[in-house]
Amino acid sequence: MSAQTRQSHRDLRKRLLRLEAETHRLEMVANLRELRDPVSHLQRVPALLGLLGGSAGGFGAAAAFLSSSRFGWIVKAIPLALAGWRIARRVRELLAKRARHRDVAED
Repeated sequence: MSAQTRQSHRDLRKRLLRLEAETHRLEMVANLRELRDPVSHLQRVPALLGLLGGSAGGFGAAAAFLSSSRFGWIVKAIPLALAGWRIARRVRELLAKRARHRDVAED
């Protein structure tokens, strides 16, 4: 492989890594926004759970249970836990990818 070809491969790899980093950054920003204000997108959840009532059988009971004011915290806590899990997964993926790239660069 010529020096020019190696340089073009390196440039393409750098661009790819920058795009991946930007994608991960945008996902982290979205997850952090969800963590900061989890209630804003949950205002419609009790109404949506109420739609499951009626002839839905067990879903109606679950909807009534979760939409009651006593257990409203469950509806708010689930998205928080999911957002935290997604952030942790992304960080773990970034660290694993960084370690792989470091191993490849050492070879």
